[in-house]
Amino acid sequence: MKNKKRQQKQTDVQSKAGLELRLRLMNEMSKYIKSSGLSQVEIAKHLGVAQPRVSNLVRGQYQNFSLEFLISLLERIGIQVDISIKAA
Repeated sequence: MKNKKRQQKQTDVQSKAGLELRLRLMNEMSKYIKSSGLSQVEIAKHLGVAQPRVSNLVRGQYQNFSLEFLISLLERIGIQVDISIKAA
């Protein structure tokens, strides 16, 4: 039982960290989209994705995007993602 609680706590921490990272990456994408002055269709063409994916980004639907996908989108617009790791 003790081991199960420890595993759940680790999963919760990992989920929280992953969610926070996805939200930060999506925020950067959203800022780019809004400041670009381009339509969602134009942004979609530039990123190589469908327009509804851009809409999902703007609306903050984080559950639709993996970390890897968000990082690749940011790289496509010239934003480098650096991840630092430190002890909790």
